[in-house]
Amino acid sequence: MIPTFLKRKDGSIYVNPTKRHVRPFWLTSQGPGATPQVVTVPAGGTTNPIPFPIDNQGSFEIFYIMFDATDPRVEVNIFDPGTRRNLMNRPVRLPTIAGTAARPFYLPESYLINTDNGPRDLQVTFTDFSGAPNNVRLVFYGRKLYQNEAPPDVQEDMVKYLQKKERTNVYFLTTDTAITIPASGTLTGPAAPIFSATDEADTEVMKTTFLADGLFTFQLRELRSNRTLSNNPIVSTSGWGTGQFPFVFQETFLIERNYDVAFELTDLSAAPNNVFATMVARRLYYQ
Repeated sequence: MIPTFLKRKDGSIYVNPTKRHVRPFWLTSQGPGATPQVVTVPAGGTTNPIPFPIDNQGSFEIFYIMFDATDPRVEVNIFDPGTRRNLMNRPVRLPTIAGTAARPFYLPESYLINTDNGPRDLQVTFTDFSGAPNNVRLVFYGRKLYQNEAPPDVQEDMVKYLQKKERTNVYFLTTDTAITIPASGTLTGPAAPIFSATDEADTEVMKTTFLADGLFTFQLRELRSNRTLSNNPIVSTSGWGTGQFPFVFQETFLIERNYDVAFELTDLSAAPNNVFATMVARRLYYQ
């Protein structure tokens, strides 16, 4: 948050001039009038990419994600055409990365959409898994930075901030393939699902979220070093949260480029167990 007041050397207080050119802002998909667009996802189907447009009046920085749906069994993929970046390695379950206004999902690293070169948008693709038409409202909340309307000295500082923010972005990392643990079975060794970091950037994990049909235990194993992140398998509810209540790492987990982490699993539900796990991270484009 940009401070409202600043202090001069003589101790007097004045309004921060930058504050005059920043406003809170909600971004929805393109819709008629001022009504947030309802995206109707066909039963068991996938939408075309839905635009979330940002005009060139000011850049937009995202801090929260919120949603409402007829049925929460929805996957999303978020793509930024302006940078040609996907915000996830493959689609993730929406409740693992979004909350409500009462309990919004906080991005551990804000996502900046710089409109200096013209209007931009995010494109979101929705896939339904409920088996019925599904009405979804997805909202990004953050702040609008009107850098081009600011006086030169304020504009210079805002532009420097925008340029710095483009070196990092939030990222949602899920396993390379879908997960179903056999009833009372295990997925270990070559059968273990994999979280893969590509060669585009380093990935720093800050939170974990999940959905599952039942309880399971897990162990995270770095394949290159054979290090594990626990001395024994951990029950799922002690290592993974939800979009509204994520598990927040006290020490972030850096997954460097071209590095794989195995997700070793054992079912505790005595039934086939579908697991949807999301590592919430930031990507670092410093090399």
